[in-house]
Amino acid sequence: MDAIVNAIISSIPLLIDAGIQLLTMLVGNLPAIINGIVSALPTIINSIVNAVLGSIPLLIRSGIQLFVALVSNLPAIISGVVAAVPQIIDAIVGGFAGGFDAMANIGLNLIKGIWSGISDAAAWLKSKIAGFFGGVVDSIRDFFRDPQPLAADGRNRQKHGAGHWRGLGRYIPGHCGGYYRQRKAGF
Repeated sequence: MDAIVNAIISSIPLLIDAGIQLLTMLVGNLPAIINGIVSALPTIINSIVNAVLGSIPLLIRSGIQLFVALVSNLPAIISGVVAAVPQIIDAIVGGFAGGFDAMANIGLNLIKGIWSGISDAAAWLKSKIAGFFGGVVDSIRDFFRDPQPLAADGRNRQKHGAGHWRGLGRYIPGHCGGYYRQRKAGF
């Protein structure tokens, strides 16, 4: 066995060299090969045409025999097809019935997926709206919230409330005049 493998392996370079020489000779003789085929072409075409023309009577005879066989066996063919009609109808109905179940499942899964997507989108939108309005409410509270908490006595609350109701223009000069005087004097 080893001798066969060694012989094949050792002959690979010779096989490659022989293949290259064969291709080189084919390429070198290609014009002569083409000229030979072209010169033999009329003979080849005449042989094909004569074979077809010589076979026409046989082809006609075979066609007639096939047609007669079909016509003579037509009742048996029709009865076989008619006998198979219930099986054909059962197969068609069974195929459609199985298809309807599959289509119903596909439709159900499609509706479930759409409903899930709508529910997820609704929950997302609700959270965004709640976050938006919560942020607006917090901003409004922060705007009106006093940065310095009022003292516990009611007098400060009353003054503070009075300032809101009278407006800043009337409230600031009476209550914050000392601040403005100090500011002008540069503290």
